[in-house]
Amino acid sequence: MFAFRPAARLLTPAAALAAALLVAGCGAAQPGAAPAPATLQARASGESDVLTRAQIERINANDMEHLMTGRFNGARVFRNADGEPVLLIRSNHEPLIVMDGIPGISMASFWRLDPMDIEEIRVLRETGASLYGLEGASGVLVVKTRRR
Repeated sequence: MFAFRPAARLLTPAAALAAALLVAGCGAAQPGAAPAPATLQARASGESDVLTRAQIERINANDMEHLMTGRFNGARVFRNADGEPVLLIRSNHEPLIVMDGIPGISMASFWRLDPMDIEEIRVLRETGASLYGLEGASGVLVVKTRRR
């Protein structure tokens, strides 16, 4: 016969994201190692890519479109027929944007941000994005601003 085993305890989305970010940070560079160029650091392979404050300062972008273009694996930035910028990560649908821990920020609000107000941008795909359920199916853009 089969023995009944209770289901594993599920993490809250915030706890799961914190765990994923902790695990993602385990592959950091060794002390004393020469840093990779900013463009290479921002184009790391795997399930998430990160653009840090130091990289953002070196890029010196005048708008978010310039900051995001060509910086992340699998992310495409282009303009639609109306001339509006579009960001796609995994599909033909806009990603979920989580800004300072608040999910559901609009793409229009994201494009209006000043790059100098950004502390970190993290693009989550696959397992990292699955923490957000169906809303994260097209990828997740996690933005930390300097205005906490």
